[in-house]
Amino acid sequence: NYKVFTNYNGGLHIITTVIPKNSENDSELFYTHEGAGYYHLYNNNPEDEDGWVASLIRDMSDSYKTKMHSWIPTWQYLFADLSVDAGGKMWVSTSVAMNVTPNADNASFSYSDVDIFLSYSDDFGASWQSAGNITNTPSGYDDAGNYISRFELHPHLTPNTMFGNCYMTFQVPAMPKPPSDVDWGTESYELVKNYIYYGKFGNSSGYTPSGSITI
Repeated sequence: NYKVFTNYNGGLHIITTVIPKNSENDSELFYTHEGAGYYHLYNNNPEDEDGWVASLIRDMSDSYKTKMHSWIPTWQYLFADLSVDAGGKMWVSTSVAMNVTPNADNASFSYSDVDIFLSYSDDFGASWQSAGNITNTPSGYDDAGNYISRFELHPHLTPNTMFGNCYMTFQVPAMPKPPSDVDWGTESYELVKNYIYYGKFGNSSGYTPSGSITI
């Protein structure tokens, strides 16, 4: 899942997932190693193959250890989305697995929740800062013992940010059990009812975002 745009002087920007690999084996990917995640790639002259520079937007190696779909790896299941304003500010959102811990088998991993995190750049992607967890809605059991899923998945941003504000949609599956109890062979987040939410973030000044989302 790529996000691609050009700036006013023809420079090419790409937001994409980058996974380290074994230099001696192209098929051996290290998607759980530190540094796996979303990157901003830029070339001010795309015809110059040596002109590319890359900057890390968000490390996703912990999230990539988890299972969120029966057959799609999490590093392919999750994606980043992008919004840009005319002044060079860029916003990138993604879903992130929370409280990732190893299971007893030391081969699989559990997570307690999924929230949306936001990153932003004020210089067309040359450097990136984190606005943190902008949904921050923990999942868990209510007083009656019912499991309440608040997994915010697959955020989509408006392509362009206007007046310092950006708008977003995302989905929340009504999964009636925690991820550790899901039978991934027969169940998935897409097979239960999903609620679609709409919100916005940012502020009127257009500077550092507030780190919360209005839904």
